[in-house]
Amino acid sequence: MWFEVAARSTVVFTVTMENAEGQGRHEHTAWVRNAAAAPQEMTWVVPAYAREMDMRIVRVEFHSE
Repeated sequence: MWFEVAARSTVVFTVTMENAEGQGRHEHTAWVRNAAAAPQEMTWVVPAYAREMDMRIVRVEFHSE
């Protein structure tokens, strides 16, 4: 998943994942910080443990810092 983070900002987000059968729902909250003076494109990938369980992203919710 790609997203842009404003200059000198932090983004907090929660990713909801589930397996291909629509079961095994799991939420993962993470944050990224852009210390640069310009906006930066950031990326987040499904963690290895979740990929091994065939999890996919079904929802992303961005929160204020």
